[in-house]
Amino acid sequence: MPGLRLFPLLLDGGADAVEQIDHTEVRVTNGEWLQSVFTKMTQPGEVEPDTKTLLVVPASLLENWQREAAKFAPKMRVFVVHGGNIDFSPEDADFFITTYGMAARLEKLTAVAWNLLILDEAQAIKNPGINQSKAVKKLDSNMRASR
Repeated sequence: MPGLRLFPLLLDGGADAVEQIDHTEVRVTNGEWLQSVFTKMTQPGEVEPDTKTLLVVPASLLENWQREAAKFAPKMRVFVVHGGNIDFSPEDADFFITTYGMAARLEKLTAVAWNLLILDEAQAIKNPGINQSKAVKKLDSNMRASR
């Protein structure tokens, strides 16, 4: 499972606390860890080819994460799945960014077997009864990380 190789990157990435929920789910408590993951994901030999990562964020943070990706991983192929930009193929990029709202509306996201699913500001799905919580739980991934 290529995505599982990223777990050590989270540990090395400046996380203040890492809680391994089970073999496939991790919670981290420091925002700087993702910057380190971006950096390490672009280093030769750090991540296996064809690793597909999906980052789900609140809509208010979408532009911020686009800037972070451009800053810390300028050579990484990043695709933002949002607004009118929803027609994508898993081969289009290595790192996809979308919002919780899009995750609830776009069934196409559930058709991809993600290696790593990262949930930023995961309190957005703490209510299990809302559509975006249900949608995120349907996303298929080898590993999940949230903060």
